Amino acid sequence: VYHNLMYVMKETGIGGRTPTAHVVDIPIDAKHKIDPENLYLTICHELHHTVRQRKFGFPSTLFDAVISEGLADQFEVEINSKKRPITFRQDIDKETLLKGFGNLKRGVNKKNYDYFGWFFGDDSYPNWFGYTLGNLIVERYLKDNGTKPSKLVGKNSKAFLKAMDAVAIGLKK
Repeated sequence: VYHNLMYVMKETGIGGRTPTAHVVDIPIDAKHKIDPENLYLTICHELHHTVRQRKFGFPSTLFDAVISEGLADQFEVEINSKKRPITFRQDIDKETLLKGFGNLKRGVNKKNYDYFGWFFGDDSYPNWFGYTLGNLIVERYLKDNGTKPSKLVGKNSKAFLKAMDAVAIGLKK
C-alpha cells in the first residue's frame, strides 16, 4: 500500500494492481478520505487475481482479462452484496455494449490489444468498459450455473464463452 495519485480511482482514492501471483499493489491517495470497506473490497479483488494467476498466470488474452476482472468484481459482490463494484457501469448504452461484445468475440484469443482502452476508456469505449463486459458475462454464468465467484477462481475463461453469447443475444432483444 503506497501513495500514488496516478493509479487511483478519483471516486475512491484507491487503486489496485496484481502484476504477479505473489504481489499486490494498492496505491492510494493519502489525502482522500478512504472508506475502509472500499479498501477491503479492493484488497479482496486483487487477492482473487493472485489465486487465479497461480493457476493460469497473468491473463494473456483480451477475453482472459475481461473474465478475470469480471470474476474479481463479482467476488467483491459475493463478499458484500450491498456494494456494487465501481467498475461495473450500468449506464452504457446497448449499442456500445453490442459493439464491444462483437469485438470481444472476434478477439477472444487476441494477445495484442489495447488494455487501457478496453478497461479505462478511449475514443471507442467508455471508462471501465472491459470490467463491465466481464461483470455481465460472469453474472450470467453465475445465474445459469447457480454458483459463486469464489468457486470459479480456477475455471478456465473459455468456460464463459456460452455466457458471453447469451448476454449478447439478450441485448439484441
